[in-house]
Amino acid sequence: MATGSLEGTKTSTVNGAEDGVATPDAADPGAYLTPCPFSPNYRVQVDPAWRSLALYVGYRGVLGFAFVVPLWLGRLTSLVDVQDPQRFATVSGLCLITALLSAPLVALRRPQYTTQVNLQVLTDIALIAMLMSASGGVSGGLGILMACTVAAGGILTGGRCALGFAAVASIAVLSQELSIGLGVLPSAMSLTSAGLLGAAFFAVALLATALSARAEQSQLLAAQRSHDLATLRQLNAFIIDHLQSGILVLDDQQRIRTANPAARRLLGAGPSVASVKDLNPVFQQAYVEWSHQDSEASGTLRSPNGQPVHARFARLLQSDPALNMVMLEDEAVHKQRVQHSKLTSLGRLTGSIAHEVRNPLSAINHAAQLLTESDALSGEDQRLLEIILRHSKRVNEIVENILQLSRGRSTQRERVELGPWVSRFLDDFTEERDLSAPPFALRGAERSLCALIDPSHLRQILDNLCTNAMKYGRPDKTMLEIRLEADARDGRPCLAVVDHGGGIDGQTADQIFEPFFTTSRSGVGLGLYVARELAELNQARIDYRPLSDGSEFRLCLADGQNPAI
Repeated sequence: MATGSLEGTKTSTVNGAEDGVATPDAADPGAYLTPCPFSPNYRVQVDPAWRSLALYVGYRGVLGFAFVVPLWLGRLTSLVDVQDPQRFATVSGLCLITALLSAPLVALRRPQYTTQVNLQVLTDIALIAMLMSASGGVSGGLGILMACTVAAGGILTGGRCALGFAAVASIAVLSQELSIGLGVLPSAMSLTSAGLLGAAFFAVALLATALSARAEQSQLLAAQRSHDLATLRQLNAFIIDHLQSGILVLDDQQRIRTANPAARRLLGAGPSVASVKDLNPVFQQAYVEWSHQDSEASGTLRSPNGQPVHARFARLLQSDPALNMVMLEDEAVHKQRVQHSKLTSLGRLTGSIAHEVRNPLSAINHAAQLLTESDALSGEDQRLLEIILRHSKRVNEIVENILQLSRGRSTQRERVELGPWVSRFLDDFTEERDLSAPPFALRGAERSLCALIDPSHLRQILDNLCTNAMKYGRPDKTMLEIRLEADARDGRPCLAVVDHGGGIDGQTADQIFEPFFTTSRSGVGLGLYVARELAELNQARIDYRPLSDGSEFRLCLADGQNPAI
């Protein structure tokens, strides 16, 4: 038999020299080989094929001992009709020796798989034929061992090679049957039995080939399913680890089975925490109280750093062992989501109202402009027209802002290096306002901070914050500041706009992000509201912090190095 080709393998190096023998990579479970060169479409996985060959070598060793041990004890003649004891003993010893010599070759996987299978099967056919010859031929009852060898060859190689083993076995049986008579023609009965035995060999080979192909298909399907499951497991683990919400899976003994980084951060639990008993007492008490209930439950807890955390407890159905899941979320994010749904409905309503206001407002503004061209108007009438035009313009700005909010905005987030980006923004900000020098001092630009945000949204947010700082921060007396730093709580990149003006009182600070709230007679009251909406659209947040000598608006962005889903 010729050796087959090996697919999905690597060439190994022994003692530092390339031997040119293709051997499978044991670490690669997807490697395949072609055991029969006459059936190139039939392939088997490397590791299962070598394990099957090792089982066959074990069978050969047991068979050799089964012949040799009774010979030593002098009891073989009572089991088999041995006509030539000397030759039978010699061949039995060869069977055992060849099996023992094959074991280390299979363990080392050298030479190639196909070479070893062909040598072992053909050797067994020859040895069993000699045993049959020494025990009376076909009538001796050892033909069943030849059938087992043919079946093993069919399973190990498959394809057309199995029929080749059956043909060789049939020829061997007929040859030994002819050689028994030593020149005397054998009886018709013995030739008929030999022919039937040869036909049985072909039937066994075909059956073994079919069973081997079916088993290989099942094994390939199982391997594919295993690979798919491993891929899904990795995908699920990646998604869970990068979720902004915390996921905590616990068993009935309150042991932590799964905890993503967000859950450990919200609960203040380190990587070594493995049980509910090691978590903060507030969560322990809430979990124990819920464990005695039959339904889902939710509530607000306090994290170790004092931040409110929204927790939802649920049981995983059809799980063995029984598992419980706790979903954790920053209470601020949870409230933002609820508020966002309310504002979405409100936005649709205000958008439709703004459309209805816009048409008559345009007519009023146009009529007022036409009246300004009349020469019959007195000075008092001109002043009234200026009031109409000024307030029409203000109402139009309000309508435009409402329409902008009501339209669905999409984001095209990118990774933005904050240091260089803010430097370019300040240059543009200074040039657009025709300032002699930049009014802001940039701090922390040398830090490597990367944010994930839509650059156009970031420009609109920062332009609003800087404009307010210019308006209320007394830039003529003290330099304004923009600081780049990492948040102390979660390490997110933050951008702080600091002014040294009069500050904002506590009651006003609670309302500055509300729509249409303003302390300026000429303001619309939508600037900070729009900025906050754009920030939330990019998984960012804006906070106001009072300072002893001014105000700080702090924009914390999504981390571009470790984005959360």
